[in-house]
Amino acid sequence: YRPYLSAEASVGQEIEPLGTKTSISGATLKVLDTGEWLTTRLKTTDLNLALARKRVRLLLGLTGLQESEYQPVFSGAIADYGYENRAYTLRLGDHYFAAKVRQQTAKTTLQAAWTTGVSTTLKIPTNVYVLNAEDVAVNGYLRVDSDILKFTGDTNDSATAYQLDGAVDGQFSTTAANHANAAVAEELWVDDGTHPLTIALRLLLSDAGSAATGAYDIYSEVTYTGSAASTRTFRRRGLGMSPTDVAVGEIESLRDNKFAGYQFRLFVEEPIADLKDFVEREILRPLGCYFVTKSDGRLSIASHKIPAAADVVYMIDPSQCSRPEWRIAHDDIVNYLSSEYDWNPATKEYDGQYLATDATSAATYGLRKREGTFRGVDGAYASTTILDNWKTDIFARFKDPYITVEVTCGLYESLVEIGDAVYFTHMELPNVSTGLRGIVEQKWQVVGRRFDLRAGRTTLTLADVSRA
Repeated sequence: YRPYLSAEASVGQEIEPLGTKTSISGATLKVLDTGEWLTTRLKTTDLNLALARKRVRLLLGLTGLQESEYQPVFSGAIADYGYENRAYTLRLGDHYFAAKVRQQTAKTTLQAAWTTGVSTTLKIPTNVYVLNAEDVAVNGYLRVDSDILKFTGDTNDSATAYQLDGAVDGQFSTTAANHANAAVAEELWVDDGTHPLTIALRLLLSDAGSAATGAYDIYSEVTYTGSAASTRTFRRRGLGMSPTDVAVGEIESLRDNKFAGYQFRLFVEEPIADLKDFVEREILRPLGCYFVTKSDGRLSIASHKIPAAADVVYMIDPSQCSRPEWRIAHDDIVNYLSSEYDWNPATKEYDGQYLATDATSAATYGLRKREGTFRGVDGAYASTTILDNWKTDIFARFKDPYITVEVTCGLYESLVEIGDAVYFTHMELPNVSTGLRGIVEQKWQVVGRRFDLRAGRTTLTLADVSRA
């Protein structure tokens, strides 16, 4: 289908200066539906209201090029749409929009009493989903009263209940105890000893589970339905993204190089209200990482580590840019870090605290604190190394005032991505290293990017990393 399109809004993305949160980018397209193709698809038997969240890929090319030579500039989903004067207006959100979904965990009641030292199975109601531990080889857990019980498999039992097999009580330093029939049971989702970026990939890519669509399609949920609970039923536990929409190789490279050997023990004790926020808060923040959207629309992850000169990928031509806007921000200075870590599921408290200070920055600018709680960082898995590296990357970037430049360039710069290191020259901008005007081939990093689809212009936000 090749409708007549016009662009109504730009595609863009920004990361927060302290940055584990990434804005959701979007675009607005107007489609003149001359062939009534889209209207036909609104029939109840076709897409109808399901058109929302359908996947969209937007490609850009100059007149005369073959379609195979067009460059992808956006990939995402339809957020909403409207109709006026024979044209549809589609408002699109990128993959971060699709990631803002709720992930449920089970809360139910036991269907039979548990006797410590005797029982080896737990019974819960049919149609209640729990982690598919049997096919994933990842233990499942339930908290009953103050006791945490592990299970490793499942079997059908009756029309109203099914069994969780291989059950053992007294996990994670809790006290094994008897539990009455109808006792409240709450699922505790644990990924123990796994690399945090592997957990992130699993959450993004898990769909059918059990590696059905790839190595990271791991998580799924299971229950029993039907007469005498005869039907074993599954659903996804994760976002279910296509591997073609995720820069899997880039994330694996970041995992295997900068963060080699990292392990988390991640506890999820309540339903996840927002999967995007959860991954940013519990997985990316302790690493000093953030989500990025690549120029081809794929989702990736980048690090706050200051890029080296060898990492520079592009030189911005000042003759092709508009007059830049230079800013310096003192509010984003960080010279004191405080974090709680080593979550104890028995007490529901953190057992560890990490403190770090950059004395020079604190003496110059006053104490500027950043606090956090890291549930996945555990004392059993080199927590000091993880937190020391986090401190190094945060202080290197934020112990001094944060300097940015916003500059509007041409069409070609749409291929520059957030996280890219670039050389930037401009003879009118202040040079804080010399106290004079003029910077020549200084190293800056792209931290924001907007592409105006109508004007064919790219606006980049650059952060000064030449002094780090």
